[in-house]
Amino acid sequence: MGLTAKFLAATAIALGLSTQPLLAQTTMSANDLPVEQTQGDVRYRTGGIGLDESTAFKSAIGKHSAALVFTSHSGGANEYLADVPVTITDARGREVLRVAAGPYLLIDLPAGNYTATASYQDQTLTRKFSVGARKGNRVSFDWRR
Repeated sequence: MGLTAKFLAATAIALGLSTQPLLAQTTMSANDLPVEQTQGDVRYRTGGIGLDESTAFKSAIGKHSAALVFTSHSGGANEYLADVPVTITDARGREVLRVAAGPYLLIDLPAGNYTATASYQDQTLTRKFSVGARKGNRVSFDWRR
């Protein structure tokens, strides 16, 4: 192998090795979710702003009993919403979670029937949902203006 060929081979190896940590870092951040929080017996995560975090939330939906998603549609524009006040009550009307959330709220609840109420720009939406053995129950809140 000539000197030029050896130089090109060494350069290719060095470039390949130098980008490997960068690729690993990108992959790790795409799978990062905010720290799990608890309120009473309820475990939850909220967030999803930015491409990496929203991708991570979408891929984690199936690992949680329910996923609430907050969006708005106005004048042909679609947007995800953050800091949406949401309250979840159980079948007996007891509050099990009150939090400002979004665009995604991944929650782990015991099996049962629940009501979620969320508000955005003076408009309140209510959704009823059930939690059972199947995970990944998606509950959408979509404000149309």
